[in-house]
Amino acid sequence: MSVLKKLASDTATYGISTMLGRFLNYLLVALHTKLFEPEQIAAQGQLYTYAGLALVLYTFGMETAFFRFARQETDRKEYYNLILSAVTIVSLFFSGLLFIFAESAADFIKYPESVSIVRMFAMIMAIDGIVSIPFARLRLEGKGKKFVVLRVANILINIFLNLFSWLSVRIFMLVNI
Repeated sequence: MSVLKKLASDTATYGISTMLGRFLNYLLVALHTKLFEPEQIAAQGQLYTYAGLALVLYTFGMETAFFRFARQETDRKEYYNLILSAVTIVSLFFSGLLFIFAESAADFIKYPESVSIVRMFAMIMAIDGIVSIPFARLRLEGKGKKFVVLRVANILINIFLNLFSWLSVRIFMLVNI
């Protein structure tokens, strides 16, 4: 297979789940505007702008390091365990701090009533940081189908939890009328 065909194949395989996820998250905006108050949506939006930078801190370039150093099959497991452990510790540490100091973080972003949103953000960031390494391993090992299946499953779970939350709020509102 030529390099260009391999590049196109990999781009399609690994990019499709990312594009699908972003598109479906875009569709969830309508649900979120019905579920959350404007201040909560604004707080989520502001936290989302910090997510890109935060994920860099959480993973501190270890995906790239894994690709570089784990090319040899014999060293792959050792590097994987070391890098996954490091990213897990850092992710849990940063998210733990953010969770504990959620009130201060909510004040910092000028939405003091959004402490629970900051705490959810902390948990999401920890999970995203930690799972980035297993996904990098799947990419390195050329397990595109498994990568896509797990990514799409993650997207579907996210949508289900969003719909479940929305439905729970609706039922709670009906019961308390």
